[in-house]
Amino acid sequence: MAPVVPGDEKVSETSMALARQAVACRELGSTQYADLLDELVLDTDRGGPIGRLLADRPERPLHSALSLRLLGAVHRIALRGEAPELAARFPSCGGDGSPIPLGDFEDVVHRHRPEIDVELGNQVQTNEVGRSIVPLSFVHWVTTLGVTDLDWIEIGASAGLNLHFEKYGAECESGSLGDPTSTVRFDPSWFVSSPPVVREPATCRRLSGADPFALDVNDSDDSLRLLSFVWPDQIERFERLRAAIGIATASNIELERRSADHFVQERLADDSSLPRVVFHSIVWQYLSSEVRNGVRDALAGATASRDAPVIWLRMEPSGSAADVRVTVYDGGREPAEIGYHGRGFRWL
Repeated sequence: MAPVVPGDEKVSETSMALARQAVACRELGSTQYADLLDELVLDTDRGGPIGRLLADRPERPLHSALSLRLLGAVHRIALRGEAPELAARFPSCGGDGSPIPLGDFEDVVHRHRPEIDVELGNQVQTNEVGRSIVPLSFVHWVTTLGVTDLDWIEIGASAGLNLHFEKYGAECESGSLGDPTSTVRFDPSWFVSSPPVVREPATCRRLSGADPFALDVNDSDDSLRLLSFVWPDQIERFERLRAAIGIATASNIELERRSADHFVQERLADDSSLPRVVFHSIVWQYLSSEVRNGVRDALAGATASRDAPVIWLRMEPSGSAADVRVTVYDGGREPAEIGYHGRGFRWL
């Protein structure tokens, strides 16, 4: 039996995280990133520069989205115009979409190593606008429970773009969701099967969100950070995010830099008589067990003490897609499943 070299287990874990991200990128339509990640897996396995760079990173490289941290940092450098060899290939920078040579990628990482080191320690901030299909559908469905007005609370809200869901629009077989004039729109191809559409959906009387690393869409660096986590060969997503940022800059929706557990506890403890919805999408994996337990405890306590319903709505990973789960005062439901970026919405 060959001797175990210290660090081999960590290299294998990092390699697996890169490989799984490659599969996800390919399934979700980013061939450019999928091919690059395949190269990064080989580089890691042979102890190359990227493998060495990632060797001492978070203990859970898959759950901490280490691959996306690296890719986002490099994309951001290209968007700033400081990596012309990559910009020439990234469609988000006007490039031709051709495969990214590993050597060019490694050169950019080497030139910007101090910045890359910092960014690998920062959270991913995708704020995928396509996930707004979930709340757009929910405010129609929840009327079947007799709920017409809501207090909406989002945790892991990033820059708060999905708090603006009522200002976005979608078309499905059963009708129109949201604002039909919006610059952010989702066409019927996003839906495998349609959610219910009612004439008067529930209205959110107050919308608020929190994220411990909340971004400000009015800050150019923060907006660039959001854009950098969109995969560069997915121009439709890139332009949709730009449009959403434009909508958000004219908004005064509440967004706080707070831990999810403290925020939920505080918001559920105020004296509003409205039904409450606590929403999150692809957030749970990034929270510590302590914070997750705090959110659960706050929800359970509010459900027991309030007359108005407390509704827990979440869109979180389940295999190759994400489940939409709803826990309400009279039991749990799983009304839909959806792709990670919003496409493939299937009403169950």
